[in-house]
Amino acid sequence: MTYSVEQRNTVRDFNQCPAIIDSLQHLRFVHAPQFQFNTVANGMLCRFIHSSKNKNPSANYSLGWIPYGQRLITGNQNGDLTSWDGLVFKFDTITAHAHTDGRDDLTIWSIKWLSSGQYMLSADDRGNVKYWTPSVHNVKHVNACPDNQKIAELAISPGDGAWAAASSDGSVSIFDMAHPTKRSSSEGNPVNVLRGHRWEVLTVDWNPFNSLIVSGSMDGTAIVWDGRTAEPIRTISDSTSKPVEVVRWSPCGTRFLTAARDRSILLYDVRMDKPQQKFAVQQVGSEDNYVKSMRYHPTIPRLFVTGEQDGSLSWWHEDLQTPVTTLHGAHGRQITDMAFAPASHVLATVSVDQMTRFWGRLRPGDNVVDKFHRGQYPQAVGDNHTDLAKVQYEIEQEALGHSEKVRQQQMPWDGAMATDGHDRTAESRMANKSEHVGHQVIQQSQVSAQQMNELSTAVIDGGAIPGFG
Repeated sequence: MTYSVEQRNTVRDFNQCPAIIDSLQHLRFVHAPQFQFNTVANGMLCRFIHSSKNKNPSANYSLGWIPYGQRLITGNQNGDLTSWDGLVFKFDTITAHAHTDGRDDLTIWSIKWLSSGQYMLSADDRGNVKYWTPSVHNVKHVNACPDNQKIAELAISPGDGAWAAASSDGSVSIFDMAHPTKRSSSEGNPVNVLRGHRWEVLTVDWNPFNSLIVSGSMDGTAIVWDGRTAEPIRTISDSTSKPVEVVRWSPCGTRFLTAARDRSILLYDVRMDKPQQKFAVQQVGSEDNYVKSMRYHPTIPRLFVTGEQDGSLSWWHEDLQTPVTTLHGAHGRQITDMAFAPASHVLATVSVDQMTRFWGRLRPGDNVVDKFHRGQYPQAVGDNHTDLAKVQYEIEQEALGHSEKVRQQQMPWDGAMATDGHDRTAESRMANKSEHVGHQVIQQSQVSAQQMNELSTAVIDGGAIPGFG
């Protein structure tokens, strides 16, 4: 369908964005999420797109989008790096045994891309960190843990000048990006080592704007560090002392989230001592359920998504204590990692069930009936979901009917004398009579010619019209 120049959707700022109604007629108003950041529903990626396995199926633990969005790289338990096409979401290539010690294949626990897209970093369970080019060629090997301890997660500083590694020895090591090793050796040469946790460090994240680093540990604590001085700024300890699985900074850099195995998600402000909000993960069945992976939406403020132990995918907003929506069974087992495409229009998830899945936005008027959305709508019965476009049509028709009643309502001067002495009651009677005659004239098109003559004779003063009859 072609629209005129006047009907083009030109938006100069977010206040001019038209309201998007759940109807196919409003599909042309949908923009990329970064241009409609005031619409939360526009950023929730709940529509299943594609699901695949690689040629050597194994449990997946990490993934990362190349900053230009052409490809997605995933790492699995066999030490393989799998490349997926970012446009059609199909299997592209596989780098077998990317992480190995010569005898055993090593699990790849973390994958991070530099914001420039020049290198990709990957870490395994023997303390090795490798640099890769966009074509997946290894160019550098760093032994970040002398004791061959597992590196659970990597974090890259803003500006790509350094990176941090969360180790199972209870420390967080910071390395220079250009010179991470000692001269003529693969042994790591950390700039700073953050020590303060009493047990294995499970997660780490770097503030997107400054040197603040937050880490979570098996000892149930989360610590905010100053990466320059290696000093702890703040220690957060929950009363339950359950292991902290995931920590994430918000895109604005002033808040961060912690998710622990007690099924709680806590929102903290770096300027406050107490949590600003507490979220509770839903428990389905007898299996213990908690968050295993978490990401903030890159462009829509205060919106984040979690992957849980039972394979559910939940979308949250900081203002609500319960999920906005939950896709039960998004994966068969725990969701170990997730990442947004650079354009924020696709979410990729990996799981222990060996699957890599891609999720997109619901288009206006979509009637989702796939297995991941069963029971998501209150009025749904089985796979027959509510047709929101039909509901919107009924609302519009009701509004049109109301406007018609307003147009036909009695005027205030009907049946009364105007202040100027002019009898508007007579005018009203004449208008009503003319309207009555008009209705009769319309009805003449539905009768025969003989009935039309009789009707005309009856309308005009009871007399015959010359030329008729």
